[in-house]
Amino acid sequence: MFRRIDFYTQAILGGLMILSMPFFLLFGFLAGLFVLGVLQLISAALNTKAFIAAGYRKQIRNYWLYTGITLFIICVSLLLNNWFDPDDMQVPFWIAVTASVPIAFYYLTIYHKLISHFQRMRELGGLIKSKH
Repeated sequence: MFRRIDFYTQAILGGLMILSMPFFLLFGFLAGLFVLGVLQLISAALNTKAFIAAGYRKQIRNYWLYTGITLFIICVSLLLNNWFDPDDMQVPFWIAVTASVPIAFYYLTIYHKLISHFQRMRELGGLIKSKH
């Protein structure tokens, strides 16, 4: 139940991000992306063991790899902003921010698969119990 609430909260927030673009332009989208990113990091940290147990080791590993690379690029861009021309450091920063959008959707996709997996296992468990 908690995972479903978490998933739908993230999905609704993603939808609100997209719907906010005509009203708040890029600022609403980026604010939503930041909040969604934080929620997904917490969710992934809490659910990594469940992903591995359900057989989604490769998918969650890829998520952590992509997220780590993106966060590294963002942090390095912000740190090097003092030593290099700030306009030059915006290029990798915005590339990483742009890459975080498909990563967010990737997490929602694998999270939905995880929830469906556990739902099927629960249904199978109930079916096996009813036969005895």
